[in-house]
Amino acid sequence: MSQLPLPFADNGALLTISEAAARVHCCERTIRRAIDSGDLRAGRVRGQAHSRGGYRIRPADLEGWLFGCLARGERRRSSCVGTSASTER
Repeated sequence: MSQLPLPFADNGALLTISEAAARVHCCERTIRRAIDSGDLRAGRVRGQAHSRGGYRIRPADLEGWLFGCLARGERRRSSCVGTSASTER
């Protein structure tokens, strides 16, 4: 029996918050909360003149966050946001 491919192909491209939310079918705010709480790794990028910049997320980190939530038995991705990082502070 062959292994099925993972839903995300990591070709080295980084995802914006919008792209990450679209991949896992959730709200952009959910992704932002996961980044702010430390549950989802993301890199901060500087914006050009008159731009606020943003975050970039590796597909492997998005996959780890998503499957980590599912492995803990949580039904909604938004329920796993802020669980570990908020209790450690």
